Amino acid sequence: MKILKLISICLLLTATLQMTLQAKSPVKADLTEETIQNPPLARSLPNGEDKKPKELSSDLIIEKLKEWDNKLESLETDFFQEINFKEAGLKKTIKGEMRYLKPNYLKINHLAPEKQTIVTDKKILWIYKPADNQVIKTPWNNWFKQNNQLSGILDFGNYSKLVKNNTVKIHKDKSSEIIIDFISKKNPSLYKLTLKLSSTDFFPMGAVLDLEQTIISTELRNTKKNTRISTDTFQFTPPKNAEVIEFGDFK
Repeated sequence: MKILKLISICLLLTATLQMTLQAKSPVKADLTEETIQNPPLARSLPNGEDKKPKELSSDLIIEKLKEWDNKLESLETDFFQEINFKEAGLKKTIKGEMRYLKPNYLKINHLAPEKQTIVTDKKILWIYKPADNQVIKTPWNNWFKQNNQLSGILDFGNYSKLVKNNTVKIHKDKSSEIIIDFISKKNPSLYKLTLKLSSTDFFPMGAVLDLEQTIISTELRNTKKNTRISTDTFQFTPPKNAEVIEFGDFK
């Protein structure tokens, strides 16, 4: 799985799940002490006042991301997210961890404020919420097609389409990290994806996905690349007595 597609999936999974939860229970999330001491990426992004460095180009950025696609075998990282429901004036903060193993294993654990586990091998997508003792099981392709039709975000793994279909803006923030914006050429209001890349190795450090009424900001922390991760990490069996809800055709 390509690194940019991996991050896009993480962002969109959070977006779709949280928008569903928000529709069911629009409760304001408490801003924890950690939120104040470690503000999310969205608050640290520049307002466009920084000039684009002459040495950087979209071609160079794409080439560096392609290099990571080839050499990234596994990924372990903690993440901090803020979901801003602009229309409702509500914000929710999430702390969690993500594990990835090439080619298609992905596991996302939300640790706070509510525990939730998301596991997929790009065949089956499992979503488990302990508080409800409920498990959702759906074919990966069903989720992918449904949500990609909404935004096209998941096509970001196709680098040839990436530059062709999006306006690309590159600049640096005050800490000299690289900021790159992707904005839909066809419909600029549809989405805006902002990536924060390390200035030393171009590895993504965070992202902000703006989907008009919802903004999802993600910052990666304590990131470990190419460590040994067993495939057992990505095995999921619904807990005993949990309600399993299936969506889609599994034949």
